[in-house]
Amino acid sequence: MHVAASTPSRLQHEDGPSPEVIRQLDLDLPRTAGGDKSLQACIGRVRGMILQHLDEDPELGYCQGMTLVAAVFAAAIQDPEAYKRFAAFVKQVRGLWLPGFPLLMPCMSGFEVLARERAWFIHFTRLGVRSDMFLPQAMLSMFVNWLPLMMLLHCLSFLEDFGLAALLSMAVAFLDLHEARLLEQPTFEELMETLQGLKQAEGCPSELLLRAERGMAEASEALEAEQIVPRPSHGRFKRKGSQVVDEEGKEILASSGLGSTIEWISSQTSSSISDWWQGTGLRSSLLGWAFLQCEAPSVSSREKVAESRVLSALERSL
Repeated sequence: MHVAASTPSRLQHEDGPSPEVIRQLDLDLPRTAGGDKSLQACIGRVRGMILQHLDEDPELGYCQGMTLVAAVFAAAIQDPEAYKRFAAFVKQVRGLWLPGFPLLMPCMSGFEVLARERAWFIHFTRLGVRSDMFLPQAMLSMFVNWLPLMMLLHCLSFLEDFGLAALLSMAVAFLDLHEARLLEQPTFEELMETLQGLKQAEGCPSELLLRAERGMAEASEALEAEQIVPRPSHGRFKRKGSQVVDEEGKEILASSGLGSTIEWISSQTSSSISDWWQGTGLRSSLLGWAFLQCEAPSVSSREKVAESRVLSALERSL
């Protein structure tokens, strides 16, 4: 479903993206990979893809979650085909990221229609776990927060071909696959922890894809019943500039903080971080901002070692 453009984003300058957008993008990029080496190797390309998207679709602009989607295409496909396919996918479902998330609410309603008679969903309801506590993170990241990369790549063409209905069907299929484990959790806290850790659980990519394909007719019917009328979210989360935040203003797609960002940079060779670092255009100013934080007493010795490694790597790459 494509939501038509209206007016340019207030975060888009006449000569390109605003410094605020670029700053948020460069803060998000290092934590995109989440420790996956295949994604880590693509960070420089991901930045280029997002910048090209900003130029071509300034109304949508940059929203957290999009770097995760771009990273999957960058890991799967060589340039320039990676960007073409990324842009085509985003165009199908751009209402997931537009301010107000106009396609997210119909998608969540369709999800609940499909899931309401399933044992795991009844269990969720009994323990007070609502769909808006876990589904937005999955949808806005194209399941990067749920699926191992190899499993996601196995299903990528399916998601590209069928867009929103495929996302919906795959969400239900994924939870169906893990039903037994989900039903074992006796409390709200344990169930939420299990949901957040399903990426590390074993699963068969072919079985997931088969289940998702079988569920496509129902998913399409559920979305048609919702009439895919774009409408704003109910207020539990919102888009604040480029960030996705909950009602308390906390980012819902940025669980990792400065420490993991430093670890990501320090784990790279000087050549592999050079493209990303040179691309930021921030150099010493960003370095100073980041490592002033490292002087705080609460920063662990491990992060201080990481700082030293980053400084050495950057000296070699600049």
